[in-house]
Amino acid sequence: MAITHVDTGASSFIETVIRRRWWVLALWATVTVASTFVYLSKFRIDNSVAIWFLEDDPELEAYRNYNREFGEKEWTYVWLRGDLSVYTPAFLRDLRLLRDEVESLEDVAQVLSLTDARGIGPGPDGEPVFQGFLQAGPNQLPTEEKVALLQERIRGTPRFDGRLVARDDERFTMLAIQNANRIDVAEPYRRRLIDAVREAVSSVDSIQDFGIVGTTVVNAELNRAAERDVHIYYALIAGIVLVGGGLALRRSRDLVVLCAVVVGTVLPVVGAIGAVGLPFNLMTVMLPTLLVTVSVSYLIHFLGEFHAKRGEQLELGGEPDTSAAISATFRQLLRPGLWTSVTTAIGFASLAISPVEPIRHLGFSSALGIGLGWINTITVAPALLSLLWD
Repeated sequence: MAITHVDTGASSFIETVIRRRWWVLALWATVTVASTFVYLSKFRIDNSVAIWFLEDDPELEAYRNYNREFGEKEWTYVWLRGDLSVYTPAFLRDLRLLRDEVESLEDVAQVLSLTDARGIGPGPDGEPVFQGFLQAGPNQLPTEEKVALLQERIRGTPRFDGRLVARDDERFTMLAIQNANRIDVAEPYRRRLIDAVREAVSSVDSIQDFGIVGTTVVNAELNRAAERDVHIYYALIAGIVLVGGGLALRRSRDLVVLCAVVVGTVLPVVGAIGAVGLPFNLMTVMLPTLLVTVSVSYLIHFLGEFHAKRGEQLELGGEPDTSAAISATFRQLLRPGLWTSVTTAIGFASLAISPVEPIRHLGFSSALGIGLGWINTITVAPALLSLLWD
């Protein structure tokens, strides 16, 4: 009696899906388009560092206390190579202007360069005071005498010689930039800063080459590479699905069904992540790969069984009945598919109890996508199959 009840309920459900197939497909299209818009407008890679630490990590709390006391700052260094010696009036003028431009950037606290070197000298009343080695205004072209005096003082100061200017090659000097280090902020402020520094340095004609080092540029380039690779990777996944699906299924109609289920599974999940304001991170960017794998495996079983049922109808000498084949397929795969979906979703949902935030995000997002993949398999796939194969 139980089997009869389940079969009757399954048949009623699939008949409703087939009868209301245009409504099913309209809902699928609406959700997919809306999710695509949200994903494209909200997509961002989490640029923060704190998400990879446990909230109660004592070292993280100690670091936060340090930042509260001394400010969230870190140092970034820009190595510069001039076309001639850095001890030329034109280069020193350009260097000072560059220093002022970089210091005016958002998230920059201060910038130190060769033109800021100073030491103790006699003041007007004979008392020792700090004096700049380069006695020239910000926009002034220093005289040869002042440049020679700067060179002499730098070479005579051990803590500057070989540090502000390379000892073996006077074409090399540096900028030391103290910039923000907001470990709990997800916005890509580091990337904006590094891009602005690159643009400022590149615009100086007397600088032939440069390089940037420090944790700021490492974090900025890791996130830039992650965002670039995500789109390349997703494009490759789409290509594999199209090419591999076409070769495996050998029917354009089945490939349409496959793509619809995959798109209807992946985009709503990534759209939901953006809609609730969660950024993507190095864990959740691999979510589409997982969801594509799961949704394709669901659908391959469904399509295989569907065509097997149609083949049985042909062997009996009758005309293929698409609705009957879909109904028989659904009844046969309902139990194993449902329990596979439930157990797999529970397995991934268990990651949501992790104290590490990116793993939590991956856990509940995967569980949502796995359940959605099964729902698409038993709604969107039958609706399209009935439309394309009827």
